[in-house]
Amino acid sequence: MYFKSLNRSFFVQIGRGTLYVKCFENGNWLKTKTDVGISDDYRVKSIQVISSSVDTNGWMQEEFSKKIDPLNHPRGVIISDFEVFEMTLRAVLRKLTDKWYVTTAIFIMNLDYEPEGGITEIERRAIRDSAEHCGAKEVYIISKRFNYDETILEELYSLLISASGKSSKRRPKLVSESNFSKLLE
Repeated sequence: MYFKSLNRSFFVQIGRGTLYVKCFENGNWLKTKTDVGISDDYRVKSIQVISSSVDTNGWMQEEFSKKIDPLNHPRGVIISDFEVFEMTLRAVLRKLTDKWYVTTAIFIMNLDYEPEGGITEIERRAIRDSAEHCGAKEVYIISKRFNYDETILEELYSLLISASGKSSKRRPKLVSESNFSKLLE
């Protein structure tokens, strides 16, 4: 099927001060700082890239009026500015995707740290909603912190694809965190 090539799956790791995103299909990845520069009309204009597998020269380096870190809040919540986090994630995804149009996106979201008291349902919903607003049809949140490497990410991806499939003709099965936890131990 031609349309299968338009599917994309992403691994997103949210950290304190960093955001790591990897596209499984083409292997592109990007690690950025989370404090972004925004303009007066509240659009993301500047993102600091730490490292990347794609060319980022001159990308998102426009003048901005103020800096916001959408993942840093004094009360310790995971997402402090929902809209800025979505705009940042959308910009990173556009940079990593080599297609002009993506039909289905699957996201595996992970926190790089353990929040005090764990992740609340409201924070889970905020993470899920931001991924869905960026085009995700399926969002899997792994709340357990783990150090990722290429082997674990590929195993997560193959587990996810074997459980849900990429064909729109099949109804995807739900993959629970317990299935992922086998790989994360």
